[in-house]
Amino acid sequence: MRCLWIIAIMFVFALSSLSAQELTNKRLLKELSEEYGSMAFSTDGKTLYTAGSGNLIKVRNIESGKTVATFEERAGYTFVLKVSPDGKILASGNSDKTIRLRELPSGKSFAVIEAHDHWVRSLAFTPDSKILISGSNDKTIKLWEVRTSKNLATLTSDSRGTPIAISPDGDRLASVGPDRTIELWNLSTRKAIARYKGHPASLSSMQALEFSPDGKTLASGGGWEDTTIRLWDVNTGANIATLNGVDDPVKSVAFSPNGKLIASGKLNGSVELWDVASGKKIEGRSGGTPGSVAFSPGGEILAQVHGISDSSSGIYLWDIKGQEATLK
Repeated sequence: MRCLWIIAIMFVFALSSLSAQELTNKRLLKELSEEYGSMAFSTDGKTLYTAGSGNLIKVRNIESGKTVATFEERAGYTFVLKVSPDGKILASGNSDKTIRLRELPSGKSFAVIEAHDHWVRSLAFTPDSKILISGSNDKTIKLWEVRTSKNLATLTSDSRGTPIAISPDGDRLASVGPDRTIELWNLSTRKAIARYKGHPASLSSMQALEFSPDGKTLASGGGWEDTTIRLWDVNTGANIATLNGVDDPVKSVAFSPNGKLIASGKLNGSVELWDVASGKKIEGRSGGTPGSVAFSPGGEILAQVHGISDSSSGIYLWDIKGQEATLK
């Protein structure tokens, strides 16, 4: 066991320079060295779906790291994958302007939606899995009935490739609004109900929004001009915390299932892990190429997409079980 830990630590150093403190209680589980740009965990946490530019969605077993199935995806580049909360549907957003819907676990395609006038960059299911929401470089947000693929509503956005997030209760949608704001929508009425004064500089390149599991906090990641992660009180719109990490645009943010941790992925490939209560950065990994981050449903694994089209790109899985116990 000790040898395995030594090997893992040496491999991490080969990938990037980290201090000994940052390596505490972290182990590189696996490197899946192929081209990837998007990922999604199955609801039971046993499977990871990955896709990018290879015209395939790969189904990976988390325990073994092996590909156990592939789904053909001739859609150009796949920017985003989402698994429905009931675990029965896999949705993909693509560079050919479509959304593809598949049954799980079979992978059988049952709908191809001609969704937008530009790339589909973000997707989110409502908690009941009945509605899928998409964001695109055409600066629109669209609501789709999953069963029929019917367009239920179209909302405008102030951001190309707009990030979106749905509250855990399914009542609210967050997006990038006009005049450097974060806009909150009532999903029942499709009306804007609040605007938070966002990051102090332009939000045009912002790519990250995420609700906390209890729905009380919204996290946002800044773009080129403001590279912080900000936490917002959903009820008041107050900026309750600002997390200052690596000075590079935020590509993605994710809350752990228990809401105690936030992971952030930066455009330069950096990954940072934060304690929500204190705002303290627990760990970080620097260097690489653009990547997004996601927690497994049980919160024991942090996955990082590393790279888009580079030969060294892949999915890194970090063991973070018990990470809260290291907080001071």
